[in-house]
Amino acid sequence: MKRRIWAVLLSIIMVLSLMPVTAMAEGQSSYVVLGDSISAGYGLTADEKSFSEQLEETFFLERIPLAASGDTSDDLYRVVSDPENEDSLKNADIITVTIGGNDMLDALYDFLAEEYNDTYSPDPAWTSEDIINKITEEEVDMTFFAWALLFAIPKFSTSELVQERAQTVGANLDRALAEIKRLNPNATVIVANQYNPYLYATAHADSTYQGAAETIRDAFEGGIVLLNQELSKAATNNGCTIADVHTAFQKAEDDPCFASFAGELNLDFHPNAYGHTLIAETLEGDIEPVVKYALTVTGGTGSGGYKNGEKAAITANEVSDTQHFAYWEESTGIYNGKFDDPSNPSTSFTMPACPITVNAVYHTWLTEWTSDENSHWHPCSECSEKKDEEAHSY
Repeated sequence: MKRRIWAVLLSIIMVLSLMPVTAMAEGQSSYVVLGDSISAGYGLTADEKSFSEQLEETFFLERIPLAASGDTSDDLYRVVSDPENEDSLKNADIITVTIGGNDMLDALYDFLAEEYNDTYSPDPAWTSEDIINKITEEEVDMTFFAWALLFAIPKFSTSELVQERAQTVGANLDRALAEIKRLNPNATVIVANQYNPYLYATAHADSTYQGAAETIRDAFEGGIVLLNQELSKAATNNGCTIADVHTAFQKAEDDPCFASFAGELNLDFHPNAYGHTLIAETLEGDIEPVVKYALTVTGGTGSGGYKNGEKAAITANEVSDTQHFAYWEESTGIYNGKFDDPSNPSTSFTMPACPITVNAVYHTWLTEWTSDENSHWHPCSECSEKKDEEAHSY
């Protein structure tokens, strides 16, 4: 949280110092966001930021959103293999992935349809679409929900179907990550594992919903454990990192999701603004060491992307006979102490954790001569430097 506050303050400072917008883009880390509605920020208001937007702000990233609500692991491979996205993936420094939630929800709907058909033998047989329609009806069918909660959902996490779908997600993710690494073997790729959206809500449920909440929580937890095992396996196989969002949500101090069993029933499993902050904070530790910040050098060379604490070699441009190099300065004045030798035209600058512009400052030689009793010279217009100093000859 402290990093984010400092990031906002530094952004304000840079705006006030009139840093060019182009300087913010050149050399900064590129961040591709892949996945489903979690990555897309579903459910957030216009003034709330998704985890990827928070990371963009904290680390000054160039964010490229390729996530879409409703995407499954099949869709993920379609996105990463789309030629239109190839350049973005090839040039990315950081890639995050959230996937698998929609696959598991589809599995739940299919499972409930199978169980309903086995129990009641309706004609025609129910499909997953019928289950979705039943769940989303304005008027709750208590008979259906009682059957689902008491007899169907408790069996979901141990069913063959949920195991098969978790394995399918793992296989699809493995294929997608392999393609990403083929395109960009040096990218830092982070897969966020799946959280249980009903943990906090169940712990704070009204007595009316307590039994139902526990049933839903336990069914989801069983499926999520299987899913996270497959996500971890695919990430490890491809040299990628797993971000443990599941544990972060377990330890949440407030409700990280829209779901609620208190007051008005809400089964929405998406993370709220606080949940997105937890996801961002979970990812920060893996992102911070690899982020490069844009260094813009005016009046010299050395511009590019550098990590926090990395030394950038900078050199002032050669000047005409009418000017001379005076010193280096950093545009905000905050980081002038990071030059190894600000008076040397070829020196190094230690990069802070934000985009920076450094300027080579030049002074102009006056055309008139100045002299004393021993010599004469062309003085600098701003400092005590002398040019073409010679002793008097009589």
